[in-house]
Amino acid sequence: MIKFFIHYPYILIFIKIVSFVLIILPVLINVAFITLLERKVLRLSQFRLGPNKVRIIGILQPIADAVKLFRNQIIVTFSRNLSLFFISPILSVFFITLLWALAPLRTHYHVYLYTRILILVIISFGVYPLLLAGWASNRKYALLGGLRGVSQTISYEIRLALILLIFLIYFQNYSIDQLISNSQFSCIVIVCPVVTLF
Repeated sequence: MIKFFIHYPYILIFIKIVSFVLIILPVLINVAFITLLERKVLRLSQFRLGPNKVRIIGILQPIADAVKLFRNQIIVTFSRNLSLFFISPILSVFFITLLWALAPLRTHYHVYLYTRILILVIISFGVYPLLLAGWASNRKYALLGGLRGVSQTISYEIRLALILLIFLIYFQNYSIDQLISNSQFSCIVIVCPVVTLF
């Protein structure tokens, strides 16, 4: 079997791409339906009509939202950095979906030794597309909004890094797989306040 993959390395690359897509696609579909759930809860809490027009109890509303999103008119700013303006949202989505590739699976296909450090590095890279989009739009209010988003993201990053650091000190391991496999009831009770903060 190993000799087969040595002679045909493009098949192994194809298998890795397919596995990445099979991880990411359910996440994106899940986000669409979580948004639908959020809109239903807002409807109940604010006593108003929510998404209930598209088929039965609005279950196809995320698909209608996606069609509407792709049919929207693209508004191009008068900027000399047009390529950066379009690349920055793509980079942002790429960094967010890359985090889901690090999710611990039972197959142990994507196992990394320093998973927690890698998660912090990818999250910190997510700041740059925000700043890049604000700067490339060539508008001062968009730049101020990008700077505000960067400062908000950094403030959440610091808290997340401190919480992950507590887990790292307690378990003395960098891998999320080891964190899940070594978790016992005693350590869950000890780390319970940290889990609540998380």
